[in-house]
Amino acid sequence: MDIALLVIVGAVLSFCIHELSHLLAIKISMTDATWSGITSFRINRTHESLVTLRWIARAGFVGQLVLGTCLALLLPHTWFAIGYAGWSAGEVVTYPLRRRTSGDFKMLDAYEGHGQREFWLYAAWAAVNLITITW
Repeated sequence: MDIALLVIVGAVLSFCIHELSHLLAIKISMTDATWSGITSFRINRTHESLVTLRWIARAGFVGQLVLGTCLALLLPHTWFAIGYAGWSAGEVVTYPLRRRTSGDFKMLDAYEGHGQREFWLYAAWAAVNLITITW
């Protein structure tokens, strides 16, 4: 039971870090955004630069994966880190299937970014974190 709880807590934290990273980027950039539910937000674009908007889009995965890298280096082979890295990897890899018409990568493309390239970068990063933690 303790192992399952640690894995679940790691997975929940991974999800929360992703969403909080978006929120932090929005707050730091003082961007006007409207949240609907826990995982969806809409930018009420008025004066933000394309660079700012792209960083808001990528903040979720960057924040999530940076913490995953820290866990891989500081707490490898722990059930908590396995839960965190497993959820992160699963979220990144399945994201295009779960969010076909909207989401972080579509937002990057909409603001002249490279959503497809960043998807592969984050998928590789998540895989390295997971492998580092589990092996």
